[in-house]
Amino acid sequence: MDSKICARCNKKKSVSEFSENKGYKEGYDRYCRECRSEYGKEYYQKHRAERLAYGKAYLEDRKIPCPDCGDLMCPTANRCRSCASRRVWRKPGVKEGYIKKRKQWWADDPDGKKQQAASERLKARWENPVYRSREEERLRQWREERQGKPISEETSLRISEGLKKAWADGKFGNRDYSEESKRKKSESIKKLWEEGHYDEMLANIGRDPTDLELDLAYILDCLELEHISQHRPDGCSYIYDEYVPGFNLLIEADGEHWHYSEWAKNQGVPEKDARKDQWATDNNYRIAHVRGRDVESRGMKACLSEQLFSQLELRA
Repeated sequence: MDSKICARCNKKKSVSEFSENKGYKEGYDRYCRECRSEYGKEYYQKHRAERLAYGKAYLEDRKIPCPDCGDLMCPTANRCRSCASRRVWRKPGVKEGYIKKRKQWWADDPDGKKQQAASERLKARWENPVYRSREEERLRQWREERQGKPISEETSLRISEGLKKAWADGKFGNRDYSEESKRKKSESIKKLWEEGHYDEMLANIGRDPTDLELDLAYILDCLELEHISQHRPDGCSYIYDEYVPGFNLLIEADGEHWHYSEWAKNQGVPEKDARKDQWATDNNYRIAHVRGRDVESRGMKACLSEQLFSQLELRA
């Protein structure tokens, strides 16, 4: 037999276009390879929700605790994803290799075309409602689990060692510091750590706070102003760096690279900042901005005092 008629498209094709199947008398599938592929895709889309629900329920009933952190994980895995990622990241040379690749990637893209293309791909992916709902749910669950949860001893030790090394090298946050500046910065971090603000910042934004955000929190503490770090107002999707409830004031610490560079303009950061300001104004909040360049030239206290005076109409 050299040819066969496909039962789906009703076309006579060579037997080489059919998959072997001993379940049929002729020894070949009823459908040609192309039609079998189309049928499989249609069947999956039709029963996708049912199959995903079954797979999820199957795994949920069989999950086992992670040997490192104790969180439930897939029974076929050695560790949960978080622990596995941390173990890989801490292997010798992995972090250095990643940083080297990222630096080379930036060096090969002086015009920002690769960054723009990557941004467009992420935006297109985010517009997919399935992807967006899944990521939002994952982020919401992570925030709920992390909220009020103290930093583990391992993470605390790792951050502490990193800060000590930065201190010893005379740099912190890629900026040179004098001994007096390092002393003030050390006091600021210790105070934030002891009062739980550092945990709060880490839980809300999912990363270590920047130097500018730490300076802002430290000065607010020095002024004895009650404040909430990385505050998300009720009914708002934005996070503001600081909120002073006594004056209903939202404060943003705007670093030069993340808010005023060419990269920031290509990413639409100024437009996002404008939308955040508009939301605050529409909801009867006061809004103040502290710019990184001004802080470096005049100091955080002077810049913040100027903003407080202008926003709150105080008199010296």
